[in-house]
Amino acid sequence: AVRNLLKYKTQSVISILGLSIGLAFFIYGWHWLNYETSYDNFYPNAKRSYLVYTQDENNKAGYSPLILTNFIRKYCPEAKIITHSYEGGKGNMDYLAEEKRIKNPDFMQVDSVFFDIFPQIILHGRKLMNDDEIIVSESFAKTHYGSIEKALGNKLQQTAPAGFRLADARKLQIVGIMEDAPQNSTMTPSGYYQQPSPTSSNIYQPEEWRYDNGLTHVMLKKDYKGSDFEKHLNASLAQLDFLKDKSFKVIPLSQKHFEFASEESFSYSAISMFTIATGLLLCCVLFNFMNLFLSRYYQRVREVKLRKAVGASHFKLILQVMLEITAYCLIGFLLCGCIIELTLPFFEETFGLTISKAVLWQEYTLVVAGALVIIQILLLIPASQFIRSVSKQALTGKPQSHQRNMVRRTGLAIQLVICLFFFASAGSLYQQLRFMNGTDMGIDTSRIIELMVRSFEQNSKNMVEEIKQLPMIERHITSSQYMVSKEGLRTTTDIIWEGKTEEDKNIQLAQVELTKDGDKMFNFRMKEGRTYTDEDWTGSNQPKDFMTGKPVLNKVLLTESAVTAMHLSQP
Repeated sequence: AVRNLLKYKTQSVISILGLSIGLAFFIYGWHWLNYETSYDNFYPNAKRSYLVYTQDENNKAGYSPLILTNFIRKYCPEAKIITHSYEGGKGNMDYLAEEKRIKNPDFMQVDSVFFDIFPQIILHGRKLMNDDEIIVSESFAKTHYGSIEKALGNKLQQTAPAGFRLADARKLQIVGIMEDAPQNSTMTPSGYYQQPSPTSSNIYQPEEWRYDNGLTHVMLKKDYKGSDFEKHLNASLAQLDFLKDKSFKVIPLSQKHFEFASEESFSYSAISMFTIATGLLLCCVLFNFMNLFLSRYYQRVREVKLRKAVGASHFKLILQVMLEITAYCLIGFLLCGCIIELTLPFFEETFGLTISKAVLWQEYTLVVAGALVIIQILLLIPASQFIRSVSKQALTGKPQSHQRNMVRRTGLAIQLVICLFFFASAGSLYQQLRFMNGTDMGIDTSRIIELMVRSFEQNSKNMVEEIKQLPMIERHITSSQYMVSKEGLRTTTDIIWEGKTEEDKNIQLAQVELTKDGDKMFNFRMKEGRTYTDEDWTGSNQPKDFMTGKPVLNKVLLTESAVTAMHLSQP
């Protein structure tokens, strides 16, 4: 094996390097797909658990009204457990721990049956039993108390952020320390505390359905499907006149991650396409690897004849081929491991992942073992036919090259088809990514960075002033909402314009307020009319902001899509 490896250096290097690169890419693709589709699968009843949320363009977090749980209990007997929880940390609530202020920890407020669907591993202490108790994560305990033992028994008191007053502050005693949630979880709070049992609400009161204020999860009984539950739920809701226009969607826990991922996240189809592309690449390099090996082996007719002449059996010659290809594969596998080790930080940064090396190397072992078995099985038939052909040739003196030519041609044809399909897929993916990255937003976003600064947070003004002084900052403005990203974008149907009809009442429009020179920063491309001028800001008839008393510019720029939606012929 070593002698032939050195004899055909160029072919050996090409085939081994191609195999190692193809394996490395496929392992990355497979790991990425496994990781992204394993969210929340570690819960015992994950396959029977679903998120129920209001179908609304503005619902970007999967929220639903609390009253929905009462409705499901009454009209949907296929639901075994129904729970409603609140992401309390997003309400900007601070806590005091031994006179130390903990700013806005991401605690979740849950009901008494929440842990029947989402059980937590308690490392120290016990589970929740009362409304004035809380269990916190291991990392939270170590960060704020030094160890999990010291955290147990301490009290956390709710307090409002600076500048606000909290009328009914709760005191929560730490009764348990839970294991940190895995990274592939959609719920990673620092703690859970129990909400008081709600007073019975009337499901027939329209006001109860107005606000989507939390997360509703259900666990269905065995042999029930989420799609059937969704149809039954919406059909039952339609019986109430005031809910005819309201509908709810039911998705499995595994889809929750993709449904409400940020704009920057990859979709399931994109990840699947990447994995399929790497699989095609692996198939291509496997056929290339085997073709080059067979090509070299078919040139060793004299060697096979000599071995047969000195008594080598058919089995021993086959064994030699298998050992040889195994040696070549092991070199490729070792090189593949080196490539993975070297490119791991780049892959993590590019795709926004934190990869567990233990899991990655387990998948590596499975993939290389499977590749070795496949290669040996596929090579067994042509190698056996070649040895048998050479044996006949030695006895009859007639060449028997037709079969091995057929094998090589078949292998090359398959490889060519895979290559063409791979190039077509790669071209399609490239065009899609190019389209996504080059989306014309109507504004210049090439050198813009957006960040959220909450005006009521401590030291927020000082932080903004420090950012403005940075030497790489050319210009800065403040906007009421995100301009480049749709994250947090709020729309409304309350905007009135001349000619608005009854059909237009459901048109969702987003409005963004900018400070002076905002139009210059974003470089609006005007199709009609003009942008703002300095005179617009100095007019004497400007309205005043009702909160700050500062002048407000009473002029607006519309996008083309807004003009179209509002049916304005001469805006």
